[in-house]
Amino acid sequence: MKEQTKRVLSVWFDKELYRKIHKIHMVQNFFFGKKEFTMSYFVETAIREYFDNHDEEIKALMDKYHDEGGCANL
Repeated sequence: MKEQTKRVLSVWFDKELYRKIHKIHMVQNFFFGKKEFTMSYFVETAIREYFDNHDEEIKALMDKYHDEGGCANL
């Protein structure tokens, strides 16, 4: 199994979005006892789902980028 490393990233949320994320975290963690359900876990899961659900869109973006001379790959 490939060793995974984590990186720290500061992300700013508006007050309402933060409130919703925090409440979902609180319910999962304290009410249902899912201690692994951290706010970071929640955000990372949402971002992974975005990549899964927008695969074609991301491929089109990267193709256009490469067509215009870009060389970075995901």
